[in-house]
Amino acid sequence: MPIGAFMYLGILSSVAAFVGGGVFTHILTVSGQRTQWVLDSKKQECRELLKALSVTHIALMHWYADIEMTAIGPNPKILPSAVSYNDANTELGRTFGSLLFTAKEVRDREIQKRWNTIQDDFRKNNDREKLQSEFSRLSDTIVGIASTDLSWCGVVLGGMKR
Repeated sequence: MPIGAFMYLGILSSVAAFVGGGVFTHILTVSGQRTQWVLDSKKQECRELLKALSVTHIALMHWYADIEMTAIGPNPKILPSAVSYNDANTELGRTFGSLLFTAKEVRDREIQKRWNTIQDDFRKNNDREKLQSEFSRLSDTIVGIASTDLSWCGVVLGGMKR
């Protein structure tokens, strides 16, 4: 092989290594950005779920406080707090139905079922202390979902599962 061919191969291999390095760096950067985007989206869903649960929780307490203070006679009136509770519960249902990144974890931890049980128990027993305690435990579970890593969804960074 002539010397020029070796120089040509050397230049070609240098260019290939440079381009390959650039492509590899780009893949890592894009993968890292995607990972961060998924993490941010997951946290945002948890914030939205916590907000909807909090609004429903407060509306439920106000509604029952109004019931206690209102004498229900033969023609009970519709309490504004009951309407607020119904609206909040409807929005909570929409929030549960719109989850993408946390749907599996929310389902696996039975968040919606637990909330329904908490509400039913409160309606039967009107135990505000238990309502608050159970609501706090449920909120802690959602915060835990927001702070977990992405291994649950198989996000890959640099060829390794994160």
